[in-house]
Amino acid sequence: MGDRKSFIVGRHADGHEIKLGASIVRVHNGNGYVYAAILRDVSWRIELLDDLSEQARLDPLTGQLNRRSFLEIAANECERANRHGTNLACLFLDIDRFKALNDCFGHSSGDIILRKFAELARNDLRTIDSFCRWGGEEFVALLPQTDLESAILVAERVRRTVEAHTFALPDTRTARLTVSIGVSDATGPGIDISEQIRQADDAMYKAKQQGRNRVIASTGGQPEQIAEPSR
Repeated sequence: MGDRKSFIVGRHADGHEIKLGASIVRVHNGNGYVYAAILRDVSWRIELLDDLSEQARLDPLTGQLNRRSFLEIAANECERANRHGTNLACLFLDIDRFKALNDCFGHSSGDIILRKFAELARNDLRTIDSFCRWGGEEFVALLPQTDLESAILVAERVRRTVEAHTFALPDTRTARLTVSIGVSDATGPGIDISEQIRQADDAMYKAKQQGRNRVIASTGGQPEQIAEPSR
């Protein structure tokens, strides 16, 4: 009972499991000291803390990881890649002309677009990949055990998915949009996750400068276009 955050799993009379907090007390019964355990049902408290912990990890609009949680995961993935000498790839995604979309359709429609975009992009990633809303219309994905060529294929798949999708908005309106994506990769040991994100960000801005709706890969710290977007 040294860990005050622990709990005991018990079973209610009707069969369902409950979480029990225990307090140990020492009492004198006339012949000597005995110990008694007082058990309380704390299921509601555990569930509330779990919910609050989950909410603290996620972006409230899109339901994806927030930047803080993403960076914690990224640090662990970076340490693992450095320890085992494996690849780690990063995608930096930015919705093209999002301000114009907001001005045209309104902020509530902009929120719908952000949520759907995040869902589409996340679905094109693996379960082991991490995906977060970096801020505004920017998103970042981290792909463990993925080299540059494979990361480019993933980025291009996301770009095509977004380009082909029709976003349903209120009042039967629809919108089409595109995304610019920067890609970086590194192999451990010696990976610096902050530098890798910066390289992917630089590559994404290069994609913007070259006309948007394209994937640019950073090789040796220098952004380089890898493919023309299909039309």
